[in-house]
Amino acid sequence: MVSTVRSKLRIRAGCAVLALLCPLLAAAQATPVARLRDVRDLARFVPDQALVRLRALEPEVARAPALRAEFLELYGTAERRAGNLQHALALADELVEYGRRAHDDAALAKGLVARANTQYLLEQLAASHTTSFEAVRIARNAGDPATFVQAPPASRTRKKATIRPRWRSSRPPSTPRAGSATRRRRWRAHSMRWPCCT
Repeated sequence: MVSTVRSKLRIRAGCAVLALLCPLLAAAQATPVARLRDVRDLARFVPDQALVRLRALEPEVARAPALRAEFLELYGTAERRAGNLQHALALADELVEYGRRAHDDAALAKGLVARANTQYLLEQLAASHTTSFEAVRIARNAGDPATFVQAPPASRTRKKATIRPRWRSSRPPSTPRAGSATRRRRWRAHSMRWPCCT
């Protein structure tokens, strides 16, 4: 009886140790793609922790050029959120250069969006606006909806909204113009609803 209790305790202790070690082993064997995916939310909400992880991940990404664009985007986002705006602008420029060299319109548009956001925070509003329009143009041509959605809303509109006045003449609606029967009907309905205006 005593030996069965001890063996059960040993089995439970072994299972507890394995349960604690499994996440550590999984994290050690995670691919750079999975680690970049894990860092994405950290870059937005806890940029200091994301910067530590991205700096540790940098040598691995240097060996995998396919991940370079996403790495630069995340690194620039983390730097921008941490308040290192000049370094974030340099990373955005590096991403733009990478996109141009690789003829990757999605990377180029992401770099331009990152540059526009950083320029906005640096209060370079005219440059930010111009850059965001260029990013939207490239994202629209590349067919990358994710980058198109990331662009600032003002640059995504195609036409300016025009507000038409309800009454096109300079007269207020309180006096009807002679002529149209529709206008007279409207005036009657208006005066019945608002007797103080007649």
